[in-house]
Amino acid sequence: MVPGMATLNKIFRGKVEGGRIRLLNKGAFRSYLALFEGKPIELIIREKRYVRSDEQNKYYWGVIVAILGDNLGYEKDEMHENLKKKFGIKSTSDLKSPEFKEYINKIIVWAASDLGIALPDPDSVDDGG
Repeated sequence: MVPGMATLNKIFRGKVEGGRIRLLNKGAFRSYLALFEGKPIELIIREKRYVRSDEQNKYYWGVIVAILGDNLGYEKDEMHENLKKKFGIKSTSDLKSPEFKEYINKIIVWAASDLGIALPDPDSVDDGG
């Protein structure tokens, strides 16, 4: 066994079709599985998690929160809290990627229609990376 293997977790993605698991990368899965030959294992299956991306987070804080805060006279943390209250969000960190995208889109529409502030589209912003 490879040192530290007991704590190493690897994620393999796929779909369930017709009662069977269809892995996206069967070869990598088989190679990894071979490392456990003769060892007791646990197999955990869950629905794919869609956590928000670093790009979404950078755009939210660096563009949405920054521009609105500057225009409305709030520090970033204050603006973030005000946006959460406005749109009924308890914690943005709990939002999955699609939910976070929807939250951002609501803010963009609200800023344009109610405040007259045109926020740049996420795809038009250079994140500096």
